[in-house]
Amino acid sequence: MTELTIILIVLLIILLLVKNNRECLVSRPKSDMIPKMTQDIIQNEGMFTGGIELVKQKLPWVDPVLYEDVRNLSIKKNINVNTVSNLLK
Repeated sequence: MTELTIILIVLLIILLLVKNNRECLVSRPKSDMIPKMTQDIIQNEGMFTGGIELVKQKLPWVDPVLYEDVRNLSIKKNINVNTVSNLLK
């Protein structure tokens, strides 16, 4: 294979990955969105022990990293406005 072919294949794979994950939290939310997102997470705290698929049905903007961070806070029983909003900042 030529270098160009390899580059095109890699770009195609990246494009497909990005397209499949378009609902993920790609960048940090704007500061005016953090309180609403924090409340959504706190109100749905119990969902963060059942798997990311369940969470994504209700909160499609939650990515795997945020899910794991919130799940860990839930396990430690340390979910509150401060800890969750710090994850989103």
